[in-house]
Amino acid sequence: ERLAEPWLGTRPSGAPLTRWLGGLADQIPETDAPLADAIALHRKIRFDPVGARPGECDQLELLCRDLRRHIKAGRR
Repeated sequence: ERLAEPWLGTRPSGAPLTRWLGGLADQIPETDAPLADAIALHRKIRFDPVGARPGECDQLELLCRDLRRHIKAGRR
């Protein structure tokens, strides 16, 4: 959230994190694909009764690193 706030403002109380973060794609187009992939993977890992398959948590970490890099590169 800390990195996204300069772009999106403070997350409104009760707003889902993934929906709020989705606004980054409008502000930083390079985040569109990795953000969509990270959100889908996060939802699967968190809410799918089967849970994460081998390597999916690592994949999510890599996507998050990529997003951090894009956000910092375009930092306001």
